[in-house]
Amino acid sequence: MSLAAEERKKSDRKASWLPLSWGSLWLGIRDHWMLIALILVLASDFIDLPRWRRIIVTNVLFLGVLLLLLAVSMARRKTVLQALLGRFDQALRWNRWLCWIPGYGGSLEGWILLEAGRYSEAQAATKPLAFDKHGNPRLANWQLLYYAMALSHQGKGAEAQDLLEAALRLKPKIGRFHLGLADCLLEQGKDPETARALLEQVQANWQEESDTSGRRAKQALREARYAFALAGCAGRVEAILHMLQASAGSATFISRDRAWLRYYAGETWRALGDTEKARAAFEEASELHPYGQVGQRSQNRLLETGKPV
Repeated sequence: MSLAAEERKKSDRKASWLPLSWGSLWLGIRDHWMLIALILVLASDFIDLPRWRRIIVTNVLFLGVLLLLLAVSMARRKTVLQALLGRFDQALRWNRWLCWIPGYGGSLEGWILLEAGRYSEAQAATKPLAFDKHGNPRLANWQLLYYAMALSHQGKGAEAQDLLEAALRLKPKIGRFHLGLADCLLEQGKDPETARALLEQVQANWQEESDTSGRRAKQALREARYAFALAGCAGRVEAILHMLQASAGSATFISRDRAWLRYYAGETWRALGDTEKARAAFEEASELHPYGQVGQRSQNRLLETGKPV
């Protein structure tokens, strides 16, 4: 059965949920720990204690919830930062230790492995969550995006594209699946017009996440991708303009983000036929951040353009 046919079949029935088990019960507790804590706080008012003791218990519980929320948020940010700095094994260890904590959210393992350029491992890590027990893709699950990108980076672009297009039909709201499909097309050197259109939608409609850390860098990277897509559509002047706009003010970015900007600049120059400028950009990207995915891809481009690494 084709993926599109399977998607239509599934849309006619209710979404499948995890079977009732201790595992799913734990996931429910983990994802709703704040609500549970609030209920406990409210319930403390009915404890048969003197009023002053009930007030103390309520305040202690409330303060404990706030402190736990802060600690969990800081732990997740720290894990992400370790990966962004190229400390992938440390990030994986922290994620493994912390993901059991209520409120931590979904595991970051797939994203960390992608960031590290360990694509086969990322594919294996995300597959159990990206597909149900019958092997059908969970098209609304973010892990499917990581799975598809792992495929794309291993040269399986057609398979990745099929999954991403199916996910977009189910989840058309502008977001990461649009970026993923655009990246997949650009990586294949295929259909730059569609990649450009997707990135234009992203540019016009992107809604920033509540976590605003690195917002300017994220915007710049989306702009750099757009320049790359424009170059593939023979839009030389526009491509160069957007490439320059993406790099403006990037001196304050972390090395990983500056390296990605230089990588996309290299891809833009390469699409425009300027091999020397492309080599210079890839070389700078490799020097800025020789770790993980961006380092690997920059070095591969240098080899392809005849520049020794």
